[in-house]
Amino acid sequence: MSDQYNITAGTFQILGSMSDPDSLRRAILALAQSTNTAINAVNGLASAPVLPPTSVHSYSNTTGITLMFQDPAALKYIIRSGPTANFTDTTDTAANIVAGMRVALPNANLAGFTWTTRYINTTGFVQTIAGGAGVTLVGQPLNASFSFRDYIFQITNANAGTEAVTVTSVGSGGL
Repeated sequence: MSDQYNITAGTFQILGSMSDPDSLRRAILALAQSTNTAINAVNGLASAPVLPPTSVHSYSNTTGITLMFQDPAALKYIIRSGPTANFTDTTDTAANIVAGMRVALPNANLAGFTWTTRYINTTGFVQTIAGGAGVTLVGQPLNASFSFRDYIFQITNANAGTEAVTVTSVGSGGL
């Protein structure tokens, strides 16, 4: 396996070296900042609610985790490292996801609201994503070692007590 990685994300290309693991984080942060600038420019032209900034979260737990809904964002990156065997990570509950969106977008109609999350598996092991309470998974739940998988999150029911979110796997690639 090469010490180099090359990730293409839309019109962006991220280059780095695994001998400098922090280079991936720095490159993704730079991509996130430029993506956020473009999203805000588009939002300025549209009447849709302004999307929160792009965000990057890194987890290094050695076992499966619950991916807490830390902040809503137009595009999220989750970078996963640490496990020493195949592992399962679970999304937050639909109720917590909707509650987090209500804080960020208090006047928005959240039913149908969507965003994309790129889950980057930097481990040598297969990651499985599972849905928390009220979260339905559609498509491939597995993320191969040293790869990424993109998911579209959609709030399908924002009513208190019956919140529902659908997470659809839409693509993947190697690191």
